[in-house]
Amino acid sequence: MKNFLVAGCLLVLVSGLLFSDPPSWPQWRGPNGNGVSPEADWDPNCLGGGAGVLWTADIGAGYSNVVIEAGRLYAVGSGDRCMVVQSRDAATGEAKWRKEVETGSGWQDPESTPAIDQDNLYVLAKNGTLLCLHAADASEAWRITVGFGETAQVKTGMMGFGFATSPIVGGGLLLLNVNLSGVALDKETGKVVWESGIAWDRSVYSSPVLFDQDGTRAAVFTGPKSLSVVAIDTGRVLWSVPHPGRGDIEADPVPVAGGLFFTALHGCLVQAPGGAPRVRWTGDSLRGSVSTPVPLGGYLYGTDWNRTVGNWDWHPIQSEPWPFKCVEAATGKVAWTRSMPWVSQAAAGGKLLLLDANGILTIARVDELGMEVISSADVLAGAHRPRLFPTPPVLCDGRIYVRNYAGDLICIDARK
Repeated sequence: MKNFLVAGCLLVLVSGLLFSDPPSWPQWRGPNGNGVSPEADWDPNCLGGGAGVLWTADIGAGYSNVVIEAGRLYAVGSGDRCMVVQSRDAATGEAKWRKEVETGSGWQDPESTPAIDQDNLYVLAKNGTLLCLHAADASEAWRITVGFGETAQVKTGMMGFGFATSPIVGGGLLLLNVNLSGVALDKETGKVVWESGIAWDRSVYSSPVLFDQDGTRAAVFTGPKSLSVVAIDTGRVLWSVPHPGRGDIEADPVPVAGGLFFTALHGCLVQAPGGAPRVRWTGDSLRGSVSTPVPLGGYLYGTDWNRTVGNWDWHPIQSEPWPFKCVEAATGKVAWTRSMPWVSQAAAGGKLLLLDANGILTIARVDELGMEVISSADVLAGAHRPRLFPTPPVLCDGRIYVRNYAGDLICIDARK
């Protein structure tokens, strides 16, 4: 009997290893929308001898990040007056399919990251074309238009630099951060399930973040004047607070223990026990813009946007030092500041993955006492390629994926 039980346990264990789903990165900022990977079995020393590049690919210019599910990677970039959507093997880079979506000149370089949900890939073009593609072969399930034109199925104000919100799947819905407090579509048909009032006075480029509010599945939407937590099944606003942002808003809200962190003109932490919102703190400890901070161990880590930079003026971002900060999420107190190049970031296994704007990738151990660099490397290995890396790194299944604006996609081996 004892041997039988042992054999049975081993069979269950082996079956789980053989048939368990591979790790995924299904949407903008990862599985939980906060830039944190749940993976622990990877090697933080992987950059010690230089970046171990497994494969590279040209995906076309743009700011969009990759998404990964079931061993397949999906990416979007620009073509000739079109957006190009493509699928590749995540481990080898082998091309699976390529689809061109007409956008017109000036609207082809995507800013939005797709979302992959089992068999469907959701892609929002800069000009407002929203598609649902079958992930296996890129055939279209449905297509609608988001925008202010007469033929748009989802009416919105027009974004000055085009649409950059990334679609997020919540249950049977596809969520978009547009208008006053979001829009929800039936993910199978593209039909509008609920929507909020149209906002005309300010461009918002952030994405929805799923959030539990007192047991209700909700999403956080950044409107032009307020931050709103909305029940996703009905579109009912559970609570909202005005935010101090002026001008364009790019940063995403970040769920942390005890509330929501949001940064526009200033950083703030909002709590809403019982649905009654209260701003716990606000101040200049961590101001954000293009790069949203990541939470780790009760602290927030990110570049403090402490100066005015002209729209899409990347020169000061690439050439000047910036304050990188560790801030206690509960209080807004700055634990430490380090002067370094501007970075975008992700986190995994208690470590930060920091990609600076010029293509230097650093893996660091951090806590409230400071930062210790574990390994670092030039992801281009000195190659004469465009040095503009504004998109955060992605860690999935022991591989790190980075891209530059020009469209160089690089897969780096981080397996143990």
